Amino acid sequence: MKRVHEKTYEPEEAVPLANDGKNSSFLSASTSRTAGVSSGLSEKIDGDGIHRRPIRSGTRGLLTEEAGGMWLTAASRYVSHQLIMSAWRRKPVVLFTILAVTLLVLFVQYSQVVGEPRTPRIGSASANGNNNGFKDPEPPMQSQIVGYNAQPQQSQHQKLTAGGNGPDGGETNGAQADAPSRNAGVSQDKRQMYPSGPLPEPYTAPPGAPLHRIVHFDLKGAPPKISYIKKVLPIIQQAGATGVMLEYEDMFPYSGSLEFIRAGNAYKMAELEELLRYITVDLKLHLIPLIQTFGHLEFVLKFDKYRHLREMDEFPAVICPSKNESFNVIKEMARQMMALHSKFHVRYLHIGCDEVFHLGECTLCSMKSKEELLLGHMSHVAEFVRKELQVIPLVWDDMMRNYSPEQLRRYRLHDLVEPMVWTYVKDVYRFIPYSNWITFGEVFPHIWAASAFKGAFGETLTVPSAKGHLENNVAWVDVIEEQKSKFHGQFRGLVITGWQRYDHFATLAETFPAGFPSLILSLVSVTAGGYAGREQYVRMQMSKLLNCHEPIRRLDLEADEYLWNSVSRCMFPGANVFRMTENHRDAVKHANEYYDGVTIHKAWLTPYNVRRNYTFIDRIDQGLEEYPSVFYSVALLSSQARDALREVFDEYTVAEWIEQNIYPTVLKLEKLKADAESLRKARTWPKRPLPINPNLQRFGVGRTEL
Repeated sequence: MKRVHEKTYEPEEAVPLANDGKNSSFLSASTSRTAGVSSGLSEKIDGDGIHRRPIRSGTRGLLTEEAGGMWLTAASRYVSHQLIMSAWRRKPVVLFTILAVTLLVLFVQYSQVVGEPRTPRIGSASANGNNNGFKDPEPPMQSQIVGYNAQPQQSQHQKLTAGGNGPDGGETNGAQADAPSRNAGVSQDKRQMYPSGPLPEPYTAPPGAPLHRIVHFDLKGAPPKISYIKKVLPIIQQAGATGVMLEYEDMFPYSGSLEFIRAGNAYKMAELEELLRYITVDLKLHLIPLIQTFGHLEFVLKFDKYRHLREMDEFPAVICPSKNESFNVIKEMARQMMALHSKFHVRYLHIGCDEVFHLGECTLCSMKSKEELLLGHMSHVAEFVRKELQVIPLVWDDMMRNYSPEQLRRYRLHDLVEPMVWTYVKDVYRFIPYSNWITFGEVFPHIWAASAFKGAFGETLTVPSAKGHLENNVAWVDVIEEQKSKFHGQFRGLVITGWQRYDHFATLAETFPAGFPSLILSLVSVTAGGYAGREQYVRMQMSKLLNCHEPIRRLDLEADEYLWNSVSRCMFPGANVFRMTENHRDAVKHANEYYDGVTIHKAWLTPYNVRRNYTFIDRIDQGLEEYPSVFYSVALLSSQARDALREVFDEYTVAEWIEQNIYPTVLKLEKLKADAESLRKARTWPKRPLPINPNLQRFGVGRTEL
């Protein structure tokens, strides 16, 4: 048994020492001093300069604490002496070694910083409006937000394979999520949204940002050129987008029995393959196609061939869910859509189902409840998408908001679809109250949200309100943060929509390039986790992404709601279209003010004067003095709009935009000039009272009896 105050020495590796005379004498002295303490300790220095540690041999190998301490003190003094003398003799070598080690440490630290994903580090704004907490002067590029992995791995927490082990191809709930990976810092279920293919490994979402930020391209009736879309996609990615959702409507090149529903200027299949490859392979963005399967089917039902499938004959928007042929048409559309997109490993198919305004109207449907018609049709389509197409169906939520959890489960929607909750206003809870979130949280494991960056505040606007859309987007950031805990799967993310038309028959709303600054403002803010307190960072990002000649130093969204003052000098793709919208506003406003001034506010060129051919020519001439400059500004606007729009759209879309937004003003001015010229020809005029207009008799006016 060991004694409490004794230390046992075991054999250790030999320690080489310098074998010179000075060392030998020092060791001899120290050895003799130590040997005098205990006869049980023997030390030896061999001829090879190896200092042998003492070896215990039976009871003679035990040293007292006092003897051991004296030996260690002597050894320590010797080692210190040798280090000091060596350093003194080799000063250059020591200094060089210290310098090399310092540089090596700095290099390792720098490599770690560069290799880490960077997210916006944003502090709160100071009282004077300057964001003194702003710490990252460089905008985080997508490569710094997203870590890419050439070998995608499947989530162990929620396998998203549509044809997985769950019932009817539903998700299979695994065990706990994987531990955070070293390079991404997030669990497997958050890093891997898709189970296979050359798709990106998701990332650590910036603090407060939705997990995924998807940008919606509404292509119906006005297809942007593929070359233009490819220019804006990298900018969108750098602004924080993780994917795109493509809504084709009649722009998809349907074939076979559906060939007649595609537009004459629809995309060619080769064009789309080029675009989709660029999206998924080159940019490694997620891709979600969208087709309508219930409402908004005007582009199909408007034709006589499918007229009998309408729910109401006069409204070709909603397909009858009670006819087998309706389902066959929908299946064929979905098959053709996925025949292309499955090549690019898409994981979702959005099946629409919003704004089904006419339900239960036809003879067959009138015998069923609206619950059965609506939820039954959703379930039927979703099950087909899951089982045959092997993707997860997304569905707009608005038609499900009034149903209970029991009703939604009755049609197995919790196993079949992931809802996408949408509203485009600042007060999200006004349209999506807490009760809806409770219901959705009870029923659905996963959910999405949808905001807008254009196409939501007016059917005929030419440029969106950046202020209004920003308010909507940052409101959604807060709502997602508040509600995500209700869903035991994931709150997948936010889709930022940009509607081109309100429906198939509507005229154009804001074009994509006109709404691009609004998109970048909202997308950067969403990616940063909000706007308030992050203004400096958002301005810096916008300045770089929109290719501005000088930094955007101030964003006054009250005075500059459309961003004309802030980004008109920027050179982003489609900037000429954006600038043209401001010129359009000014030219049309001036023309309308001039027209109203001459025909309403002044008394010689009113419709009454024109009908009666009764006026004072001198006043007519005065009214026409400004006409040449007004008409010239509108004609110049037409040329500018033509050239700018041609950079983005085909000639059909260019012509539609000009006919809708400029041509009415041209016609109005030309009629004004023709009326004035007709009035100037008169040289004599009748006496009063002038004859009563016979058309006024329908109002009881025109009797001459007193």
